[in-house]
Amino acid sequence: MADYDRPHIDIAPFLTTSSYTAHQSPGGRTFTRNRDQHGPRLSAGLVASLTAAEARRPAPDTLPHGVQPGEGAFVTVILDPNARELDLEKPKKGVRQSAAGEANGRRTMVLHMADEDAQAYLRERVERYLTGELNDRERPPLYSEMEPIDGFSPTELLDLWREDPGTLPTDANGPTWWGLWCWDDFVDDVTGVARALKMHVAPEDRWSTFPDVRVVPVHATRAQVQTMLDLNQSGLAEIGYATDDPAILIDLTGQEQDGLVEDLAGRIQWPGADVPAICLLDTGVNRAHPLIEPALTSDDAQAVDPDWGSDDHHRPGHGTPMAGLALHGDLTGPLAHAARRRRSGELWRDHESGGGSGRGSESRSTADNLLGRHER
Repeated sequence: MADYDRPHIDIAPFLTTSSYTAHQSPGGRTFTRNRDQHGPRLSAGLVASLTAAEARRPAPDTLPHGVQPGEGAFVTVILDPNARELDLEKPKKGVRQSAAGEANGRRTMVLHMADEDAQAYLRERVERYLTGELNDRERPPLYSEMEPIDGFSPTELLDLWREDPGTLPTDANGPTWWGLWCWDDFVDDVTGVARALKMHVAPEDRWSTFPDVRVVPVHATRAQVQTMLDLNQSGLAEIGYATDDPAILIDLTGQEQDGLVEDLAGRIQWPGADVPAICLLDTGVNRAHPLIEPALTSDDAQAVDPDWGSDDHHRPGHGTPMAGLALHGDLTGPLAHAARRRRSGELWRDHESGGGSGRGSESRSTADNLLGRHER
């Protein structure tokens, strides 16, 4: 209790009150579409997109046992490049949105409609905008939703891809690890279809969990993932690469982690002295660490007060993992990969003024975990 016996700071005398004013988002433009031209284009585009989704749906007799085409549909919304972010999501109506992207001046997002009722709901919204009575300002119903939309188009695999468009795997790449971003309440449906399509689904302890979404790694071909899209698995929110899970490394024993560290240190091609340097003020550094020693000379490990010493005096270590992050970034991939690594910078470290309390944000990457615990 001795460290926490100070009274709280009372800021009440410094408070001021004011009326709430809604925040106005910067950017974007005010739309004044010609409804007689814009409305029919939206209606025709939506109908064509839903028709295309239905046409791509495989016939039941062509599918593996236990796989049924979904009742839902994907539709890609094409937004005006200058439009503000648009929210069309209505989960209670079975309509969700995700996979917002921009490439070559084309802004898109994907709508997921869980069933025919959800499709009818979206069609009715467009129809209200097209045919509803104008208000006192001569604006049509739902104009704030519809006018930022340039059109609708059938959803392609690239529209769901959350990575660089140029990195979307092709059939020529063969099987690869994909990350299926699934709505949490649809994850069983998505993984069930994935297994039926002969995808290899990673064990559940390797899934990543976010609010409302789970990322399921699967080993599959592009054709298998395309089939999942054609089945209108509307629980599929987005698609990306399955990234390495640092928990695989963190769960190893200390001896196993040390072996990986030594292996990586032997593969790194360290630079010379004529490279950019990094100055960090922290709690000292374990310079003997094999992933740090080649980049940090003893003369450059310094302390404001020489009596402190320059070793990392924080337990289980703070300055050492921060040095590792500065040098290597996330070590999950490098530790798991046998390729040679290049480092383009060296490290110069100082103690923070006042002895270094170790305060500051903590990184929980694999680099933080391994560099923080490795001692010689």
